[in-house]
Amino acid sequence: MLAPGRTYSPASSVVASPSRRPSYAPPTILTPHHSIAGSVMPGTEEKKKKKPPPPFLQKEVKIKNPKEINHSMLLQILHKKFLSDYEKWQKKTRTFKMANLIVTIIIISVQVTQVVLFQLNDKTLSSATKKAVATILPSITSAILALQLKLGWSEKGTRCKKAAALFKKLAIHSKYRMEMLEAGGVFSDTSKIWNLALISESSEIPAFVSAY
Repeated sequence: MLAPGRTYSPASSVVASPSRRPSYAPPTILTPHHSIAGSVMPGTEEKKKKKPPPPFLQKEVKIKNPKEINHSMLLQILHKKFLSDYEKWQKKTRTFKMANLIVTIIIISVQVTQVVLFQLNDKTLSSATKKAVATILPSITSAILALQLKLGWSEKGTRCKKAAALFKKLAIHSKYRMEMLEAGGVFSDTSKIWNLALISESSEIPAFVSAY
């Protein structure tokens, strides 16, 4: 009930009018690319970017006349090449490993010599000579270690070993295919082996490895 002398006014009503009701923003619909907070997850835009094409020398060569390929002749050529490359890289591997082993043996010999000389008494080897040896031998060892690090024969030997292993696998694969052809088997994907060897040699095999 209203108090005496007062009239009813819509503004004094407890219930707000529809025009004065507060407005709220529409809810955010989450997608797999959004996080819980509603923002776009990092890395989504990067996934949309296309990968750059491989270099020209590492692209697969498209052959227009695959049916005209003499698979037996191609396998013989590839097998001969794989064996030749395997022997070449295997020879380089042995050379670098042997050179690195020789340098390591020299370093160990110098260190052992230094220890032995200092165990001799002053009658056999004078103190002045020991002081000279203590100065000269460490310098020689440091110089040999610096040379070994500069040449990097161990790392070069490892690279040559990986190249030899790759050509060995290709040679074995081509040999088994040649045996299948001799037994009467027929297949038409020899060009894939050729492309595989081309891309592998362009991307994984070092073009040139020198001793220094």
